[in-house]
Amino acid sequence: MKNVVNIGEFFGVPVQCLTQFRIQSSYQIPGLYYYHIRAADEGGEPASLAKQVWVNHFGTLATFKPIESLEGNESIELVLSQEQIDWIYERISL
Repeated sequence: MKNVVNIGEFFGVPVQCLTQFRIQSSYQIPGLYYYHIRAADEGGEPASLAKQVWVNHFGTLATFKPIESLEGNESIELVLSQEQIDWIYERISL
C-alpha cells in the first residue's frame, strides 16, 4: 500500500489509523481491517473491540492484519493497562 503509515501496534497488529470518528465503508481503504472501539457505560474508557459498534462509539481502528482474537467473535472485552490506554488517547487525536 502506497503512502500508508504504521502508527504503532495494538494486540500485536500494526495499526494504520486510529480516529474518534466512524469510518464509513465507502471511505475504507481496501486491504485494511476496520474495528470499532466501544466506550464503557460509565467513565467512557475503551471497553471492547468489535466489527460494529452501535452505542458508545469511542473510535475506529484500521489495521494492516486481522486481529486474530476477534475473528469468529462479535466483540472482545478490552482489559488494558494504563500504558495501553495512554497509547490510544495519544494516537486518537493524530
